Parts: sequence; C-alpha cells; structure tokens
Amino acid sequence: MDHIVEQVLAKIRQREHQSYEVDYSSEESVPDKSVYTDYANVTIDNVTIPLLANIYRLNLNDPWTKWVLQGISFQVNFTFQISSSMVNFIPKKNVA
Repeated sequence: MDHIVEQVLAKIRQREHQSYEVDYSSEESVPDKSVYTDYANVTIDNVTIPLLANIYRLNLNDPWTKWVLQGISFQVNFTFQISSSMVNFIPKKNVA
C-alpha cells in the first residue's frame, strides 16, 4: 500500500511542474480530459471575448466552458492569453 501512495504522490509532484498550452478555436474540439491529470497549469491562447463571456455566464452548452470548469474541479491553474487589442472590450469596474 505504501508503494501505491508513494507513486501517487510522485505523480502529483510531477504534475505540479508541468504545463500544457492549447490554441482556442470554437470550431475545434476541446482537448482530452487526460490533460487534467498530467498538467497542473494550462494556458489557453487566442482567447476570445465570447469564450470569456461563456465562462463567466457558466454556459454549459459551450464545450470549452465545460472543459475549463471540469479542469478547475481538478485544481488546474488556467491562464487565458488575450491580445492587447481585446483588453479594451473587457468591462472594468470603476474604483472610487
């Protein structure tokens, strides 16, 4: 039993330092769910405002939203890469 626990802990430690990068495309299928068990850090490139809106609204009809939310349940750290020109379209809260 100790050997199995040791293997699981080794896998968790290895996973913490591994990263995965994927290009977002609404036309492409989402990556395989095995990404969650192999990588603790996932970067999604070419993120669009509609994807961010779907995630914000928890639109479970969107496969990418479902994939991200499931990744969060596996404690995956997501980084969303957006272009600087898109930043202007993201509403900002005014601080008084």
